[in-house]
Amino acid sequence: MVENSSDASAKWEKVFDTLDRDSSRTSRFIRAYWAFNEALVNKDKLFRTMRKSSNLKNAEDAERILADLAQLVDIYNAMDKGRKSQFEDKDLGDLISVAASLVSTYHPVILAMYDRKYGEKDVKIVLNKILGVYALNIFILGEVANDLEKDLVKVAQKIKKGEVSGVSAIVDSLNSLQKKKKAAEFLQVWTRDKWTINTSRNTNQSQTYLLSEFLATQETGKKSSAEITAYDLFKKYRLIRLFTEDQLGSDRDFANRMGNFTLIEKSIDWDELASSDDKAKLLKKSMVLGTEKLSEMIDGWNGEKIKNRSLYFGSLVSSIW
Repeated sequence: MVENSSDASAKWEKVFDTLDRDSSRTSRFIRAYWAFNEALVNKDKLFRTMRKSSNLKNAEDAERILADLAQLVDIYNAMDKGRKSQFEDKDLGDLISVAASLVSTYHPVILAMYDRKYGEKDVKIVLNKILGVYALNIFILGEVANDLEKDLVKVAQKIKKGEVSGVSAIVDSLNSLQKKKKAAEFLQVWTRDKWTINTSRNTNQSQTYLLSEFLATQETGKKSSAEITAYDLFKKYRLIRLFTEDQLGSDRDFANRMGNFTLIEKSIDWDELASSDDKAKLLKKSMVLGTEKLSEMIDGWNGEKIKNRSLYFGSLVSSIW
């Protein structure tokens, strides 16, 4: 189908080599490309659907698609593997790295932006908003990720067609997907017990991301928000539960509420079963101000304190995302 076979082979080799000559990764990339250009289809139906497309009928069409794939593959590879070195904007690289540990179905939106020649500054704004959509709709409310993928593809297709033009318009489209009020209300009674039913979600990393954003909103002279939410988030920090069900006694139903969790450096040897005094000493060592301050609150820790902390987190939803 392609007239210049040597040029086509070179472009295909670039795509395949960049993706480690991994047929599964290559198929996912082509699926993401096809999603913002044509339609979102299941991977097992992808190539059959492409062959039937009216936009892939001759050598010229095939050359165009190969050229697009070769141009976008480096960006896709960086998103897929979380390679911050691909981007000149450090903050964008950090966001890409965090996103790679959390989600993958956002790729068509970012690919569409690069296809339309948006710069890194705009891509950073949009990716931050996309993470906000996931934070509220998926990580807090627990909605089905496949449904959100379909909505994001619609946004990506509008970017490609020029129907949504400019970063403000893209953000507005993403804002329409967010369920801020519902998420803020639900966070007050959110419990990890129900969340873990969905085994397709990486519960620890999702909750770690949420807490990193909640904790980063607090003024700190010890650890900046950029440092908390940067690339090494999942390497440097771990999610800890402050008190167990048995330790909370009659307030045991609050044990898995958001307010009973925080982040602490992996270098600190946290012991969930330790006494309140020992826990206070460990929390005091943290460079995360929101965690360090818990050392002053841990005495008499109970359901009411957990509830109030969860309410506080809920009040931050609109300002963060």
